[in-house]
Amino acid sequence: KGGSGSGYSEKLSGLEAYLREGTSLGAFVYPDAPFEGGQWWTLPPGTRSFNADKYEGYERAVEVLKNELAKTRPEVVIGHSQGAILIASVLSACGHEAFTRAGVKSLVLNGVAYPSPYPFGAGEGSGGLKILVIVGSEDTMNPPEQAVKTVQGLRENGFEVEVVEHGGAHAFPTDNDDVTKELKRFLVA
Repeated sequence: KGGSGSGYSEKLSGLEAYLREGTSLGAFVYPDAPFEGGQWWTLPPGTRSFNADKYEGYERAVEVLKNELAKTRPEVVIGHSQGAILIASVLSACGHEAFTRAGVKSLVLNGVAYPSPYPFGAGEGSGGLKILVIVGSEDTMNPPEQAVKTVQGLRENGFEVEVVEHGGAHAFPTDNDDVTKELKRFLVA
């Protein structure tokens, strides 16, 4: 939320170069969210994704994501904030197949919050999908307890989830060597 795919590509270009160094990671793709202001869905004023009853335009967001997955067939999907919540909600609503059918092997969720309109139920298992959740202890946008609740839901649904915590806030911690090293380890494992 709040940016474009190309803007995010620019922000993560250094991280992308580091992650590619000495690995066989494929192309990085940065889709644009379908709503104004880089939003994957819209919410009423004062409402956060973790306390919303509904994500307005959610079906369109899922369609954009699934089309991007079908077109690019990435091995890794990285989501930040609403993008991470979108991934979590699709896992909750559709299971792993929305990703594994497109060849995705790993998911990375940064700044995630619990997808309240799409609570986790009885799961079907991970389908071999690996998930890494990155949590900033000073995140005031999507507080850390929201990431913890999301991790619990994923694990209860049979997903294996690794968690990396850092002392920063909501932004993707590209300048935190410990986090970027853990991310690279996770992606090439």
